[in-house]
Amino acid sequence: MSNMEIYWFSGTGNSLALARDLALITGARLKPLAPLIKAKTINSQAEAIGLVFPVYDFKTPKIIEEFITKFEGLENKYLFALCTYGISPLKCLEKLQHELAVKGYKIHAGFAVMMPHNAVGNISFSNADREKALTEGKIRVSKIAAVINNRQIIPVEIETLISVLLLRGLFFKVIKPVSSLLLHAVRHGWESLAFTVNDRCSGCETCSKVCPVNNVTINNSQPVWGNNCLSCFACIQWCPQEAIQLGTGKIRVMRYHHPEVNSSDLIYMKPQTESDY
Repeated sequence: MSNMEIYWFSGTGNSLALARDLALITGARLKPLAPLIKAKTINSQAEAIGLVFPVYDFKTPKIIEEFITKFEGLENKYLFALCTYGISPLKCLEKLQHELAVKGYKIHAGFAVMMPHNAVGNISFSNADREKALTEGKIRVSKIAAVINNRQIIPVEIETLISVLLLRGLFFKVIKPVSSLLLHAVRHGWESLAFTVNDRCSGCETCSKVCPVNNVTINNSQPVWGNNCLSCFACIQWCPQEAIQLGTGKIRVMRYHHPEVNSSDLIYMKPQTESDY
């Protein structure tokens, strides 16, 4: 086995699936990132360290930003990042590169891989779009693995808004749902888009179990959301009854999670008690 560790974070399974594929090819050890987030410091004896995570709202998730502030001893390690995205990574990896540089660390390679979109606007993507993203994602991972195994140094991948909307033809896919979202927020306020649960809820507690930061608690067999939401959409996408929605449900989100990942794969990635940290 190679002396490499891959730290992963995932809400609906896209990033976990690619992290698994990458580990299988490179021989790296997979480590869920969420259980480590409350540690004072994080260290590793591996010679190469990878971060695999999704892009939320064109940005690095807060949990990743917090994670890298706690990681020590990366000065002499080969460091790479792989982010998954549904619309665009924009300059997410460039920002991550800057944040690591502040600590004196260098990111040697950064990859952005398109996967099926799992949040607002995903209803505009067809099944064919999703299948294409899944297939091309696997192809990209095999190429990324070759770069990592050879410890190549390459620039982080970024996109501009123009290339996303025009050159990749996503403008007409996302403009309607995004416009509806913004219009709804203007009329009713952003709080009107908070997660809610309808009468289909069976009280199974899956939403609480899959939340990577324990932001969902159960009260009288119903989910209650706290103030530490990452917008990972795990609660919506893993609900077996499709009972969770945004606000009143007027802003529709198609149900999706990666076909090779189960909710149990994500439940084990989070600490269950304080002693697990």
